[in-house]
Amino acid sequence: MQENTQDSSRRAMGEALFTLMANDEYQKITVLEICQHAGLSRRTFYRHFRTKKDVLNYMLGQLLQDFIIEFGSESLSFEEAVMGSFTYFYKHRQLLTLFLRHGQFHLVTRILEDYMRNACTQERARLMDQPGMACYFDSYMAGSLSAVLRLWVKNGFDKPPAELARFTLSLNKCAEIN
Repeated sequence: MQENTQDSSRRAMGEALFTLMANDEYQKITVLEICQHAGLSRRTFYRHFRTKKDVLNYMLGQLLQDFIIEFGSESLSFEEAVMGSFTYFYKHRQLLTLFLRHGQFHLVTRILEDYMRNACTQERARLMDQPGMACYFDSYMAGSLSAVLRLWVKNGFDKPPAELARFTLSLNKCAEIN
């Protein structure tokens, strides 16, 4: 399936922003620089986005969609979701590094929370026998996974994805969450 013009413009803006973030501070990158690097006009930028942060959110959304395509969403167990997350994010470690370096890692946490809310539905139902507690489960799981991912990025991806996923799962078993 061929990508439509709107999607290709959005993706070009996102890729331009990530390329610029590799060399410049996020706060100093301008919309004009993003447009010039993407080969698109400011008008095109504002047709799709209001701010640079909207571009980051779009690109994270694309990462999440790609993750869901690769691993599925609703039929995963929590173990499969954690294993898949580490494997997937290792493939995209340069982007995680950019998010951490530019103080935007909280966006990764939000994406993980969205993913947890939509994935592992059977797991959530099994664990959440109290009304209104599912959102706390999502937040805990996304936050703990995000904290481990953040440290992994900070430490230069010093552990293999499978080892870190197994360790993370063992921590959840210690807390009797899993």
